Amino acid sequence: MTAAVLMVAFFSSGMFTIQADVRDSVTLDAGYAAVRQYLNDPNVFTRNFPGILSIRQVGPRRSEWTYEVKPPLSSARRTSYLVNERVADEHTVIFETDPGMNDYMYCRASVAATTDTTTSLMLELKLHSSRENGSDIHFLAPLFGQKFISARMRDQLQGDLTTFFTRITNEVRSQTNDAHRQ
Repeated sequence: MTAAVLMVAFFSSGMFTIQADVRDSVTLDAGYAAVRQYLNDPNVFTRNFPGILSIRQVGPRRSEWTYEVKPPLSSARRTSYLVNERVADEHTVIFETDPGMNDYMYCRASVAATTDTTTSLMLELKLHSSRENGSDIHFLAPLFGQKFISARMRDQLQGDLTTFFTRITNEVRSQTNDAHRQ
């Protein structure tokens, strides 16, 4: 009976979607203008966010982000996202693929002064991948299921975001210390 259930799960058809949504914030020891200027450099992300391999401009407000995710029990999977940049308000920028794409990415970054010398950065990230068959994502995906793989992807994305915040906190602190020494 167990073998029959596994075979049905493995060969069942239908759209297979995995998704991860995370949101977190950090307070950086630098003024608002310095943090905004720092974050305008896309190399900040390729240098400090695990898995972001490249960000390449393809138009005035369009770029290609290549992100590598390591699914459970599998080798790394690279996905390229063509994202559009838009300004939501004076403190918030959004990077988002066109809706309805099989590989969807959404990144909202909000920067706000908390004091004259500290600035808050909030990042909200969403990744969604849909395929006709789960085996197109990973050969064992139909067996593990969408919820399991989505949970692992969310764990990785949260860990990557935590690492990113730690790295940029150290980098901003180093830049601020260098500026004070000059």
